[in-house]
Amino acid sequence: AVASEGAGGGALLASLTELCEALSFCTEDAGGYFPVESAARALVRLAGAEVASPDEMLLAVRAITYLCDAMPRAADAVVRHGLLPVLCSRLLAIEYLDVAEQCLQAFEKISLRQPAQCLQAGMITAVLAYIDFFSASIQRVAVSAVANACKKVPADCSQFVMDSIPMLCNLLQSEDKMVVEKVATCLISIVDSFSGSVELLDQLCHQGLVEKVLPLINASGLTSLNPSTCSNLIGLLAKLACTSLVAVKSLFELNVGSTIRGILVSSDLSHGMPYLPSENQNNQ
Repeated sequence: AVASEGAGGGALLASLTELCEALSFCTEDAGGYFPVESAARALVRLAGAEVASPDEMLLAVRAITYLCDAMPRAADAVVRHGLLPVLCSRLLAIEYLDVAEQCLQAFEKISLRQPAQCLQAGMITAVLAYIDFFSASIQRVAVSAVANACKKVPADCSQFVMDSIPMLCNLLQSEDKMVVEKVATCLISIVDSFSGSVELLDQLCHQGLVEKVLPLINASGLTSLNPSTCSNLIGLLAKLACTSLVAVKSLFELNVGSTIRGILVSSDLSHGMPYLPSENQNNQ
C-alpha cells in the first residue's frame, strides 16, 4: 500500500504505521532482503506530496528516519530520490511542528552518510532557521545534524557553511550546555576544514567568530564546558591567529592577552580545573 500511488486514507496510514514499527526493530542484516530502493522512492514521494495529510507526512519521514538508522546505505537512496529539498522545504515553511521535528531527526541520520549533499541542499540554514521554536532535545538533534555535515567541509561547499556562521555563533550563547558543546565542535571542524585558506578564515572572522568564541574560554566557559572542548576552542583561535591577520586584530582588540594570562597562571586545563578571574585573584 505504501508503494502504490493510488493508496490513501486509512489503508495508507495503517501500512505506514506497520512499516515504522517493523523498521524500528530492523537491523542492517535485513538489507539483503528489504526493498530499499522501492521503499525509498515511495516514502520520498509521500513525504513531499502536496496532498498528503499531516499524519501521512509524519509517518513517511519517520519511516525514512528508521530506515536510514537501521540501514545507513538507505540514505544514499533517499537522497538520490530527492528527499533533501523536501526536508528543507518542510523546515523552512513549518506547517506542523511534529513533522518538522521528524525532519530534523531524518537529517541527523542522513548527514552521517551524505554530509556534502546535505550542505549543498541548504540543510544548515533549514535546520537552524526556526531552532528557537523547538524543545532543547530537538535543538540538540538539529545541531548534531549540522556537526555531522561539517566534520570535513569540501572546498565547493564552503559558502553553504559560511552563510550560516552567524546562526551557529549565536547558538554558542545557548543555555543548553549540550547545544553549546555540539556547536563548538562544529565550529572547530569548520576552522580545521578551512585552515588552508586565508580568505575563508578571514571571512569566518568577519562573521564574528572570534568575538563569540573568546568568552567561552574565560572563567564561565571553563566551568561549564568540557575541558577538551575548551582546549580545542583555544586551538581554534590559535589556528585563526596563525593564518588570519583579521583574527589577530580581533584578538588584540578583545584583550586576549588578559585571557591567556589568566589561563596560564590559574588553570590546570588537563584536569579541568577552572581559573579564577583576575579580580578574584586580587582579593586573595
